[in-house]
Amino acid sequence: MPPPSDSLTARFRRTASFLVGAVGIVAIDPFGVEFRHWGFDAAILETTEKLRPDVVVLRSFFAHLAPEIQHLGARVVADIHDASPLMARVLEADSRRLSRSGLALRRRAGEKANRSLGRVDELWVPSHRELKYFRSRLSGVYVLLVPNGVEVSATSKISPPSDELLLVANFGWPPNLAAADTLVERVLPLVRARRPQAHATLVGRDLPPDRLERWADAPVRWEGAVAHVTPYFRRAGALVFLPPSSAQTPMPLKVAEALSWATPVVLSDGSTGGFPLRRGEDAIVTDDPVEAARAIAELLSDRQRRERIGLAGHRWARDHLSRQAIRSVIERESIIVRGYDHTWAQYDDTSG
Repeated sequence: MPPPSDSLTARFRRTASFLVGAVGIVAIDPFGVEFRHWGFDAAILETTEKLRPDVVVLRSFFAHLAPEIQHLGARVVADIHDASPLMARVLEADSRRLSRSGLALRRRAGEKANRSLGRVDELWVPSHRELKYFRSRLSGVYVLLVPNGVEVSATSKISPPSDELLLVANFGWPPNLAAADTLVERVLPLVRARRPQAHATLVGRDLPPDRLERWADAPVRWEGAVAHVTPYFRRAGALVFLPPSSAQTPMPLKVAEALSWATPVVLSDGSTGGFPLRRGEDAIVTDDPVEAARAIAELLSDRQRRERIGLAGHRWARDHLSRQAIRSVIERESIIVRGYDHTWAQYDDTSG
């Protein structure tokens, strides 16, 4: 599914949908309006009518279609990546007054759109934050915690020693940009005081031009958007992601991918998704840039410690985020999937 368009027309449609959703009776996720414009609603219903499946798993953008799909004889599972109201709260916490007003509309529209989720048969959420949020609001819907999964090889070998600190992100998202500021301006100078060869690499789109000017003399390189990010994980000394403490989110894909490649991870407490990463063993978890810098310098200087944390993170990803782990959660705990005969053969990743 392609990302929502960023054109001026699309932005206007989304802004209008926030307003209509906040003050009107429309119960459609504001970002779902964009997909409806592209014809996704009609395509989903046509495909369901043609295939007549027992279960349809939908992104939460399309939860408003649940009654029509159920009328066709299927049960509906809504899969949430990020809850719109909670995303708006994250942005509101560190925004200016004018932006905060618009975000309040977005949050209100998302809260009203979530009423559509009350019509689905089951809801899958990616973090403990969403689990608590929706269980308190959707008393008639079964809510299941299903982490965002990634490909995890059966075995992994940590990359050679490296003084490169990596951050992979869309820097148009304010918490990601704040994490880049923290890495380059607060963490990196402290690390370089002990490891003068340490440097940072930023991978991802939408880094503002003013940052390139501010960091002109800093040991930092911006790669922009790349076709394949795996080589960066394989060569980095550590992935460092320290957004503001207000940015409580599901575990970001960049963190999950780094863990899956045995790249040591340094992340904020709010970026764990509430999952039980062992601090200092599976990853370095802290909101303090000074503590993070000290831990990073130790990782870069102590090859055995770096290998222990990288390999422990890989095992954690295998046990919690791999296809087999996700499949086990769904088979064991989903009230929808347990009720049907099914095969997962085509989803096996035993080839590693």
